[in-house]
Amino acid sequence: MKSFISSLLVALLANAAIAQTVWQEIPSPTNQKLNSIQFVDNQIGYVGGDSVLLKTVDGGANWFSLPIDSIMVGSWQGLDIYDMHWFTEDHGIVISGAWGGVFETLDGGVNWAGVGTSSGGFCQTTSLFFFDEDNGFAGGAGCFEGHIIERLSEGVWSTANDPNDWDSQNWVVTIEFKDALNGLAGTLNGTLLRTTDGGGNWDTIPNMAGDSAITDFIFYPDGTIRATHQNNVEYGVMISTDGGLTWEFDNELASFFYPSMNAAHIDGSGTTYVGGDTYGNDGLIFDNSSTFWNMLTVNQPINDIASHSDSIVFLVGDSGAIYINTDLTALGVENAPQVQFNLAPNPAANRIQISGLTEQITAYFVLDVAGRIVLDQSKTAEGNTIIDVSDLKPGSYLISIQTEKGLGTKRFLKL
Repeated sequence: MKSFISSLLVALLANAAIAQTVWQEIPSPTNQKLNSIQFVDNQIGYVGGDSVLLKTVDGGANWFSLPIDSIMVGSWQGLDIYDMHWFTEDHGIVISGAWGGVFETLDGGVNWAGVGTSSGGFCQTTSLFFFDEDNGFAGGAGCFEGHIIERLSEGVWSTANDPNDWDSQNWVVTIEFKDALNGLAGTLNGTLLRTTDGGGNWDTIPNMAGDSAITDFIFYPDGTIRATHQNNVEYGVMISTDGGLTWEFDNELASFFYPSMNAAHIDGSGTTYVGGDTYGNDGLIFDNSSTFWNMLTVNQPINDIASHSDSIVFLVGDSGAIYINTDLTALGVENAPQVQFNLAPNPAANRIQISGLTEQITAYFVLDVAGRIVLDQSKTAEGNTIIDVSDLKPGSYLISIQTEKGLGTKRFLKL
């Protein structure tokens, strides 16, 4: 059904034209597809994607790649981080897709180890949800059967009870909970699963996604639930007002674009964001920060949304795209080109010198491979500066400098 209420469309299009939200793309160190984004606090954040894990230590103004060689997946495939959850800057879990696995780090991503879930046939690992470090869920599908939900309860994994499904491509791709008892899960082929007992048992609920993926959920205090899906024959978002028992299309988010919607998020100020892509493969993002929904497009499909500091919102998508709704000056940096500089010697034993600049270096910081700041100092120098790295342990590091013209980052090896 592709019929729309004319007056609604007029209001939506008029509002889109005067929308106050402005999305700007920020520099990304990769052109790989990005699937998931999460902030641990207002400064520390992570992005996971196809063979890449990114980190920021300055609120998202700058992102750098973390080494992921110790995440061991099958030799027949590359690593693809479908979903992740970070409890702290050091403790995180990622889930790595078809024939991948679940992996955990306790040192900020320097080392990773496999997580042994309950089901030996848990081959398609695609989604995560956690209440805390000892209680949560991993979703996916079996090797020769359909959807599977693994439950972590007080540190022990077990397989939840859900309706039999023998379609091995019907992975659980999203899990969200309203509270300790009530949760929803969506699958790649449009199955909607619901639990009311904390995730031990799940049943199937009729919905509007057809055979398309159900991708995300938002629970509102008044009991309303929104769910995004990829059924682009219809509206892309469905809504429930009775706790998820019955669903209808969300007319507020009707669009000529017939979008596939991939992600939904509420920021700290209560604004809802819904993102996805259009039939033309552009990114599409809605928000209700004004009287009506704002609708804007960006260059790449949107795959996930996260925020910090109440209303600083980030989108991640295909081809390494990262977008922000806030001017970078709000994060304490200028929206300037990356600064180029020289670093020598590299490798370095005791001291390393920055050169090749004509402007002042106002500050620098050195990060280890986990993205932790190990040296951080305000500095003023004309054209060059020498940094003492003798106390650093041998290994690979990043140095980031700030000047009047912007920021620059390089990697160096400490002997």
